[in-house]
Amino acid sequence: MLFFSAVFTISCNQDKGFEKIDEAFYLNRENLTSKINPNREYAYWEYVYAMPGHMYKPIEVLFSHGDSTLKSNYKIKMPESGFFSECMPAYCYSYIIFISNNKLNYVVNESQLQAFINRVDNIEEALLLAKIKGLWFDPENKDAGSYKKTAEGFELKLGRFESCPVTSEAMKVKIDTLGNFKSESRGIYFSSSECILE
Repeated sequence: MLFFSAVFTISCNQDKGFEKIDEAFYLNRENLTSKINPNREYAYWEYVYAMPGHMYKPIEVLFSHGDSTLKSNYKIKMPESGFFSECMPAYCYSYIIFISNNKLNYVVNESQLQAFINRVDNIEEALLLAKIKGLWFDPENKDAGSYKKTAEGFELKLGRFESCPVTSEAMKVKIDTLGNFKSESRGIYFSSSECILE
């Protein structure tokens, strides 16, 4: 009985201060991208969601900041690939364009996105960096879907998800304000022999 009480107390202390990640807010990519605070001030930048196979709307600008009229000075092309590749067996991805020193630039991979964000100022940026590392949150499990602000940055309880076979692994993550990332497994909390085509 005393052993159970001690374990329960330790578990409660580890969970102290963690808030459940709001599914309704954070599953909306636009809500996340609107909170990106880049590593410097740009004349203009925009976050684009690309769906090359979509007949009527192959791109969608989820968020933009700055003087959009500057875009008319450049020939902007949709890159052939980007970060956060999704929508299998079709194909969609994200990218960022930004204008700096009168030059058009593209962010098309995870390392460039991390450099673009640079300092982690908020939970939205922390979640985007976690997504770079292949982690995301489980809206139905607080042990894989919660976070707290710390003096150094953020601590998060997230999940690593595999689709074939279906597996959910709880992960404890620390991200400091400089973007340094540490994670450790807290064990598999769901597994199945099934496969899901994403």
